[in-house]
Amino acid sequence: MANNVGDRFEKLFIASLDIFLIFSGFVLSYWTLNLFTPSHLDLKIQYGTVILVSLSAIIWLFLFDLFTDMQRKSSVNVIFSIVLSLTIFSLSVFLFSFIKPQAFEGSVILSAFIFQLTLILTVRLCMWSIMRRVAGKKKVLIVSRSGLEGEKLAGKFHLQQEGWFEVSGYVTIQAKDTLKKYISKADIVVLSADLEKENQMSLTRMCMGEGKEVLLVPQFFEMAVFQAESQQVDDLLVFSIKPPKRNIGQNAMKRFVDFAVSLLLLIMSSPIFLILCLLIPLTSKGAAIYKQERIGKNGKPFLLYKFRSMVADAEKATGPMLALDKDTRITHIGLVIRAIRIDELPQLLNVLKGDMSLVGPRPERQFFINGFLKQLPDYNQRFQVKPGITGLAQVFGSYSTSVEDKLRFDLMYVRHQSLVLDLKILCQTLRVVLQPNHAKGVVQEPLKQKFGSVINS
Repeated sequence: MANNVGDRFEKLFIASLDIFLIFSGFVLSYWTLNLFTPSHLDLKIQYGTVILVSLSAIIWLFLFDLFTDMQRKSSVNVIFSIVLSLTIFSLSVFLFSFIKPQAFEGSVILSAFIFQLTLILTVRLCMWSIMRRVAGKKKVLIVSRSGLEGEKLAGKFHLQQEGWFEVSGYVTIQAKDTLKKYISKADIVVLSADLEKENQMSLTRMCMGEGKEVLLVPQFFEMAVFQAESQQVDDLLVFSIKPPKRNIGQNAMKRFVDFAVSLLLLIMSSPIFLILCLLIPLTSKGAAIYKQERIGKNGKPFLLYKFRSMVADAEKATGPMLALDKDTRITHIGLVIRAIRIDELPQLLNVLKGDMSLVGPRPERQFFINGFLKQLPDYNQRFQVKPGITGLAQVFGSYSTSVEDKLRFDLMYVRHQSLVLDLKILCQTLRVVLQPNHAKGVVQEPLKQKFGSVINS
């Protein structure tokens, strides 16, 4: 309870500070412009309107996830989120100026954007830097059932930039006699999902006794418990786990937003469609748009549309396979359109048809699904909702993120889906599109070579 109150106070403080900085940006803009304007043409600030407009900025900052804990976030993500949220906010103010032209002029909006961006970036990055100094450089120990899983997790923490973690290494559960010694030297202990429940419980108790933070990679069953509702049956405490469902009104609203937004985006991107429909066939043999069968809601197959980014018949010799990092099958134009994700634009037609949604788990081919189900029986839960052009796994992961890790994000979305969450994912997708590293293919290079601190057990 104390932590929740503290978190709410922190978010309220940051939101209030952001409003103050947005408002200060407008005031500085008027003051600066009036320095270079004849006195009889002074711009008059309407404080009431400016305060209300400043308050509205919170919507965009929230949709770009700027009120969650900055701890362990990438500074690049923070910068991109601030720049994009303030850019869209300034565009909304510009549109508002047509309704109330006496309140904001174009020069005021532009200079205010520069001041606001400078102020908020400076303050947020200072806060982020202080947070990193206080909570960063934590020594991480990974405990797993198998060495392969420990190596994989160690690689993820090692590759996480910005100095939040220092990987001490990984140790398997077989080294029970020496685990306490390793744990005592670590700041954070990561428990992998492949550990048996009994081992997770005993290790958590050991870490609590040693005063160590525990990061638990959840098993898929535990994903359902996160949304469980506590109930009382006589003197028995139970958790009610209900299947994820949306009512008729929620489904209708989601379909309306999907249709309206996809239609608008199709109209706006029509010049790109025209250019690529001419350019792709001219630079490589084959049609500009290709169709491929994917599996949608309730396991129903449909034809997915994409701009062709690979050579024609790319899988003729190999059969179905995922794109690799530096894949030689990708054309020169394909490299560009995949990096900025515009190869996905034709899927807006799938959204209009109702086969897909703007937000949801990415649709996959039956060939790969058959293989995934053998390893991950919970993979079927993805089909409870329509597949999407973007989703949680695309915002927080990348093309090369493992199927298991993507599934955790997908199941989180299935159980938490809402219009607000969809809007947040759509906004943050803009940030992902501007970071081409998210579109890299599967890397076949082993992780072991990327860090040397491994505990042999």
